[in-house]
Amino acid sequence: MNFQKMFQRILCCVALSLIGTNNFAAETAQQVMVFNVRDAVYGATLGLGGDNSAAIQRAVDAAIQYRTTNALTAIVYIPKGAYLINNPIYIGDGTATFNSHSLKLVGDGMESTNFLIEGNGGFVFRGGPGDPATDFMNWYNNSTSGNVIQDMSFRKNTGTGGCPLNLSHAIHPIVENIRIVTQVSGANFSSAIRAGDDYPIFRNVQIDAGLGSIDTGINLKIAAGSFDGAKITGCFMQWCGIAIYMQARGANGRIPNLWPSIDLFSVYNRCGC
Repeated sequence: MNFQKMFQRILCCVALSLIGTNNFAAETAQQVMVFNVRDAVYGATLGLGGDNSAAIQRAVDAAIQYRTTNALTAIVYIPKGAYLINNPIYIGDGTATFNSHSLKLVGDGMESTNFLIEGNGGFVFRGGPGDPATDFMNWYNNSTSGNVIQDMSFRKNTGTGGCPLNLSHAIHPIVENIRIVTQVSGANFSSAIRAGDDYPIFRNVQIDAGLGSIDTGINLKIAAGSFDGAKITGCFMQWCGIAIYMQARGANGRIPNLWPSIDLFSVYNRCGC
């Protein structure tokens, strides 16, 4: 190992310690790489001065490339501050899968790291050929797997529709310490979170329509006979049209009664149902 690579790995461990989350404590002893969206090579900036979608996309792409070639943990770190995003940020290129524990998106806390969303800004996990950003009804065998999204918030400023966390093509995603809110009158999300049927886990997720509107809090896209369940723990949902919605995929459009497969613990619901 040359000095430069050794120095980079030392910096990674230091950066992880600064993130301040216990979830990655065990990983600090392993080889990891942190991709800070504020680094000059990626160029994310704070405030409403410009769209950060392309800058964060560069950091995500670099992390995926590193994870694919090194088979090590890659973390996209979003330091505290407010980041304007107007367009989707894609996880995966829609043509191939990458291995379990592929990518972690980590902020400094739901009150500290804020995405200010205009238009269709948000994260879209792409698994196989196609673009679930516009057609999440489709499903493909190749999918991202083992992803973690934690410690950040998504706040809709203007526009209607869209989904800040489209996890329809992610297998076993963990969503933790996330806040999603429409904070301006007239602002709308069609769904706060979309997920598939491969046991997504939601911990301490707060979804609040606020002054705007959110049609569906958590939208689970399910195929009959292949639902692995879901775990929703310590979550807060308020003023959405529907808190948790199970939507059938496939030709017949039918699903059995799958509520027994969903583990609900301490879920506060003030939505339509």
